[in-house]
Amino acid sequence: MRYSRSRNPLSKNDTGSTWILLSTRSTPSIRFTRVDPPAGAAVWERHDLSARGKGQALGWALARLHACERRPEAVLVVDADCVASPNLCAVVAEELADPGVRAIQVRYDVSNPEESPTAALRAAGFILKHVIRSRGRARLGLSCGLFGSGMAFRTSLFDEVQWPTSVTEDTELHLELIQRGVVVRYAERAAVRSAMPTTAAAAVEQQLRWESGNAELAGAHLLGLVRHGAATGDVQLLAAAAELLAPSQSMLAAGSLGLGGLSALLGWRRTTALAGATLAGQATYVLGGLLAAGAPVASLRALAHAPGFAVSRLRILGRVASGRRAESWVRTTRPS
Repeated sequence: MRYSRSRNPLSKNDTGSTWILLSTRSTPSIRFTRVDPPAGAAVWERHDLSARGKGQALGWALARLHACERRPEAVLVVDADCVASPNLCAVVAEELADPGVRAIQVRYDVSNPEESPTAALRAAGFILKHVIRSRGRARLGLSCGLFGSGMAFRTSLFDEVQWPTSVTEDTELHLELIQRGVVVRYAERAAVRSAMPTTAAAAVEQQLRWESGNAELAGAHLLGLVRHGAATGDVQLLAAAAELLAPSQSMLAAGSLGLGGLSALLGWRRTTALAGATLAGQATYVLGGLLAAGAPVASLRALAHAPGFAVSRLRILGRVASGRRAESWVRTTRPS
């Protein structure tokens, strides 16, 4: 578990477990408050300015855990800026009672959608990707993916793999697990919640890191996933490849609008009708998905700001395509 400030995101959860609070002082400008750990917890401090980032810190902690005389059967990773549902530990334990389960991802929500349209749109995106899409993948028997927080693993997994150190280490780890036949189970009964950036500038930093990491992973893994999946008939590999290629809702909408407008100008009626039908279907999916998942009203209202968000997203993709990518993990500026 990564721990960066004096907050205890698991204070209402089972204290019978051993919690490792990992303080990673990889950024000189961040000061950490020393606090007494809760009962049953240990604090591991890491000082390494040459290997900054969440992935590096978690890799260090897992290596240290591996060397312990009595290793736990499982590890649960929760970011320090997240708040966990009171049943998190119980749900993870119940899921791991199935010997076939080796990795788990719980629901990951945004905690501050009311604070700004930027946070509300991020909340809508989380719901569609982390909840609606994960429900569908789970019902199809597919791996749901890893979201960066609220992840649990059997410790024995890390005898086979190391925690990645890329800027999107959670997605990279999922690809590694999928290629080893490990399916991540979605456990929606428990959840973690985190505040998202409330300003467009802070959101751009976070989105640039995500898009940069996804572009690198697609370049490194996409062809291999498709080739191996097609050769073996492994739908998990093909689904993971499709996930790397899947555009965001904002990009789909921008593409349909652009195609529809161009087709209308050129008099291509069938293409114009197809673009209109695509937009209508997408609107039904977005609104229906948000309502089905119980999205906050703020997220529904924030859809009016989606065009501006799409423009910002296109600029970020342009930066990534031109090679101006995020090279390292930087902590996103969030509300305190």
